[in-house]
Amino acid sequence: MPIASESLRACAGFVGPVLLCCVMSCSTHSDKRPEQMKQTLAPRYEAYLAPLGEPLALMKPESDLLTFRLVWLRTFHVPMVVALRVGGDSTGTLRVKQGNLKGYYPDSLVLDKSLQMDKDTIVHWLAMLDTLDYWRYQPPADGMVTDGAHWILEAIGPTGRKSVDVHSPGDSPYRRVCLELLRLSRTELGPIY
Repeated sequence: MPIASESLRACAGFVGPVLLCCVMSCSTHSDKRPEQMKQTLAPRYEAYLAPLGEPLALMKPESDLLTFRLVWLRTFHVPMVVALRVGGDSTGTLRVKQGNLKGYYPDSLVLDKSLQMDKDTIVHWLAMLDTLDYWRYQPPADGMVTDGAHWILEAIGPTGRKSVDVHSPGDSPYRRVCLELLRLSRTELGPIY
């Protein structure tokens, strides 16, 4: 059976023109904010991620072929990280982390669980990702933001990486892809914004 999706081709180690085009487009951060603004967001993101035991940037896994990480940073609710590791057989593991909220930033990890994902679930989510055209997706510039939520979806594979940060996305393919990943976590989400 031929592998149709770009993301699944990346999982299967497919090397060809489509993947090479994908890798060229995913090797840079897709953040259109001014450089000064990016520099001010990094310490804030790190303050959310460090108590969860998460690095600021997604690190390349040693054995998995493709890893995705959704970092969901909400202003008034607990931060959440959902990481999906996809193996060569298109099955995977979903790791879910949540921090408590003491003041503005979390101070400790309160949830850390792993769930096995079957091939059908992975293929369905990757198809949603391809509908979004994630590897070429450019988020709208949103200027200075205050309250709301950052939905940061990162991907890293054997040949490249991509990171997309969208502030409180409205109804869109990007939001639907991220919400599906959150739904797969089987975790109480609370308000979605």
